[in-house]
Amino acid sequence: MLVEKFLEGNRRRYTATFKVPDQNGVLTDPTTITFYRRKEADPNPETYVYNTDIAVVREGQGIYHVDLSYSSSDADGRYWVGVKGTGTCEAFDELEVLVQKAKSKP
Repeated sequence: MLVEKFLEGNRRRYTATFKVPDQNGVLTDPTTITFYRRKEADPNPETYVYNTDIAVVREGQGIYHVDLSYSSSDADGRYWVGVKGTGTCEAFDELEVLVQKAKSKP
């Protein structure tokens, strides 16, 4: 599992590439695409669904992204960011994000 660390106040772009698992690995649009962010102890993630939330952007065939900010109102700590594709291209991936509050601000 990939782990990313950064200071609060930053914005990150998370990109997902969906391919059909064959010898050619053709880029494919899933039927549904859902990105989510979940704080470590919170069972209810924030979700971002393509064609429902403008935060999810289609860059091209099989390529989608969402930009997420970690502001000072977000608690520092451990988050999980993930994406799930269903239907025509079933896929799932998740990464761990460690957010730290700045010790001092200029």
